[in-house]
Amino acid sequence: MIARSVSSITDMSAMIASVAEEQSSVAAEMQSNMNNIREVADRSADGAQYTAQASLPSGFFYPLREGKKRMQNTCDSCIVFA
Repeated sequence: MIARSVSSITDMSAMIASVAEEQSSVAAEMQSNMNNIREVADRSADGAQYTAQASLPSGFFYPLREGKKRMQNTCDSCIVFA
């Protein structure tokens, strides 16, 4: 009886370890997918910003998205189109 219980506990421990490993793998894949989604969203936002900037009249100041590098700026957070 005790041997059977110990064997059952050992089997359950092995299953728990296997499930935990699978969960860790799925979590890592989800993190990778989220990073890819964030990169695509950033590129999409950049494209939308450049499209909006291209449609602005000459000399109009357009604020840059936070964290973007300055390009042809006369101020730290604006692009000027001449």
